Amino acid sequence: MSDWDRLVGGQPEPEGDPYATQPSGVRRASGGDAPPPPPRRRPYLPWVIVGAVVLAALIVSIIVIAVSRATPGPAASPTPSRSASASPSASATPLPSASASPRPSSSPTPTPGPSPTSSPSDPPRGPTNTLDITQWGVVAQLDQRLGSAEYSIDAQQRLTLSSTLMQQLPASCSAAQNGWGFQKVDGPGNGARQVGGAYYQRLTPSGGCPADPSLYSQIDTYMRWAFESLTAG
Repeated sequence: MSDWDRLVGGQPEPEGDPYATQPSGVRRASGGDAPPPPPRRRPYLPWVIVGAVVLAALIVSIIVIAVSRATPGPAASPTPSRSASASPSASATPLPSASASPRPSSSPTPTPGPSPTSSPSDPPRGPTNTLDITQWGVVAQLDQRLGSAEYSIDAQQRLTLSSTLMQQLPASCSAAQNGWGFQKVDGPGNGARQVGGAYYQRLTPSGGCPADPSLYSQIDTYMRWAFESLTAG
């Protein structure tokens, strides 16, 4: 410092380099603390905030989509269809049908016999087979439970019938195995019935079958039905 400066009361100049910087953390000789160093920057903090915002927006959008799908929209009211009214059609006048005149049949009309009678003890009726008696020109309906049947006619106009069921009678009832049938007679009486232009009686074995009365009664019922079914063939 010059003498002039000292005279005017100036401060003495500090020794050393006035532009030299003080090291951090070193206290100045003039007293007082040095200012704190500036805070360090955190470069990753903005990206964390941005990521959190994006994640929150994604969660909100997922919730909104789920709610919109779960909420049913207003049902569309069906459009009423117009029903076309059918115009009345003209009713066709039915034509009169010509009735065909019956043709005369070349075969003679069979004379219907009386309906077969039944008693409470009779078995239920079943299907039948037609027995064509060509020698007399009549037919009879045999219950199929009689089995396979055949007949023979002797000189006295007695028709003897033999069937599978009749042969099942015991040997002690041999007379009942072949004593069933019909006989052509000259006129009414003794239970004879007229079929066409002739009269017929029913033939039944005498004595029955004590060894098997149930089977005998069954065959007797079937032959009674067959006699009542005789018609002109």
